[in-house]
Amino acid sequence: MLEGCSFETERLSVDSWRSTDNAAAVLLSHLTEEARLFLPDSLAEIRTLDDAQAWLAQQEVESTAVLFAEIVSANETAAILIASKQSSSGLSGVYIGYLVLPRHQGKGVATELVRGFVDWLISNTDVDLIVAGVNDSNFASISVLTKSGFVEDAESESSPNYLKYRRRIER
Repeated sequence: MLEGCSFETERLSVDSWRSTDNAAAVLLSHLTEEARLFLPDSLAEIRTLDDAQAWLAQQEVESTAVLFAEIVSANETAAILIASKQSSSGLSGVYIGYLVLPRHQGKGVATELVRGFVDWLISNTDVDLIVAGVNDSNFASISVLTKSGFVEDAESESSPNYLKYRRRIER
């Protein structure tokens, strides 16, 4: 379902991590101490290049898309989007998460990335539902999701300090 995912937006060129030289190093550079506060353990525990390479290999085994978003004018990977297939209530779904380098935060990169990914899903898949989890104190990420058409999923079971947002795709 997510194979071959690549797209371009106004500022970004987005493609699989496989198309990036030194992908493990790029991933590791995005795992700042601040970012680790909001990440699942599998990502937060990555500390070395070997850890990053092992994590990327595991995502491939699990058919999880790891997409690197390069700001074309800067020739730099500014953000990473992670997407995995899921099913919920008979719907075909994708669960997403994303990281943005601190120097690119607050500039609309995450919103542009998420919106571009949603547009790609609509045009290239039969996905009905996109879900994202967010720490309830990560106001910037909550803003990205709401600006991208997601709504808080008040009915889903959430952990303390953790919210789920969803976006239904109507065709």
